[in-house]
Amino acid sequence: MDLSAAVAVSQCADRIERGCRLRAELVEAGSAAQWARRRAGGQQRRLPGFAEPSSPGVFDRFRAQSVCPVPWESAGYPAGLRHLAQPPPVLFVRGSSEPLPAPVRCVALVGARRCTELGRLVARDLAAALARAGVVVVSGLAMGIDAAAHEGALDAGGQTIAVLASPVDDPTPRCNGILADEILSAGSWLVSERPPSASVRPADFPRRNRLVAALVSALVVVEAGLSSGTWTTVGHALQLGIDVGAVPGPVTSLASRGANELLRRGAQVVTSADDILAMCRGPGSLAHPAPGAPDSLLVGDGDLSVDERSLLRGLPGGSGGAGQWLSASGLGPVRGQAALCRLLSRGVLRRLSGGRIARVLG
Repeated sequence: MDLSAAVAVSQCADRIERGCRLRAELVEAGSAAQWARRRAGGQQRRLPGFAEPSSPGVFDRFRAQSVCPVPWESAGYPAGLRHLAQPPPVLFVRGSSEPLPAPVRCVALVGARRCTELGRLVARDLAAALARAGVVVVSGLAMGIDAAAHEGALDAGGQTIAVLASPVDDPTPRCNGILADEILSAGSWLVSERPPSASVRPADFPRRNRLVAALVSALVVVEAGLSSGTWTTVGHALQLGIDVGAVPGPVTSLASRGANELLRRGAQVVTSADDILAMCRGPGSLAHPAPGAPDSLLVGDGDLSVDERSLLRGLPGGSGGAGQWLSASGLGPVRGQAALCRLLSRGVLRRLSGGRIARVLG
């Protein structure tokens, strides 16, 4: 579909009433363009809703940015979106020239914008471990957990899909503009149902969440409060029959109350990337290790010395100062310090702000 026609169809979709049975109409029409013509009440030469660009060459600029429309009838249209009651007639994609991966290869990591440092680290670690297993990490490019998930996937050399509430030619929030550029440079994708140059409206953010849920085979809430917008994504996932998991958090943390409530309601417990892989239907169909990836997602206990295992198991919380780690291990200062240094150098432990040390989750 031509980019200008795709913009016209998207503008037409913006004006339909909320109760429209859009999926049924698209199935009956057979194509996004035919649906838009029927909506206008006649076979028009120019698609309804088309707005001439304010300056010549504007569509050339979009094409130069590799903005690609993927209409309903296209073979590259994501299969998961076809199950939505309100699928976008056209999806705008920017980035890799490869088709968007099938949901069976994708997992969403989502959570609060105002997250804790621990939440960010967990999201990055899980995303990196999934990426090393060949999983495409999906999130919404928002601040907090979303951004950390994208960063973790890129750090591991994997692929990620950022689902935007804004158009793909002008990603928001602006503070994540550099991250959006890194996603494009890494051969990953920015996707949106909003046409290029469109304004961003408050309602676009919760609407974006249904696309996140429809693009994946499993959704994991890393950290979220009870009033988090993450709940709308969870709701869409449950409606689509997608497995939902959550990372348990401290009962005293407001940032973890939403995730803990999901667990109370029956969400699957996620403490490692292995838990996420086990959630996905069809064992073995999801994970395809990236070239050069290690055989395991993380260094296992079998790869550690006796002293290193003693140190890791000594501190139940998995986070504390160096003195706390050494004291809990019972190894003594010399052996304990040597084991601690080895674990830090191997990436099993990492240093946090304030002098704390925490185990890397994978």
